[in-house]
Formats: sequence, structure tokens, C-alpha cells
Amino acid sequence: MKKQQLKRVVQRKKAIEYLCLFRMMGLIDEKSQR
Repeated sequence: MKKQQLKRVVQRKKAIEYLCLFRMMGLIDEKSQR
């Protein structure tokens, strides 16, 4: 696996984690998510 590819995967993982976290905290409402 290339380093760049790995970086992208990690970034996506982090983004998803943050999204879940924000959703749990109620900072993001369902409407603005799409």
C-alpha cells in the first residue's frame, strides 16, 4: 500500500469518527448532514 493511499484512508477514518462524535454531541443536526 502506498503512503498517500494510507494517509487518505486514515483521514477518512478520522473524519467519520469526528462526524459520529459531533452527532453524539448534538452539534450536527440531521438536516445539515447531507
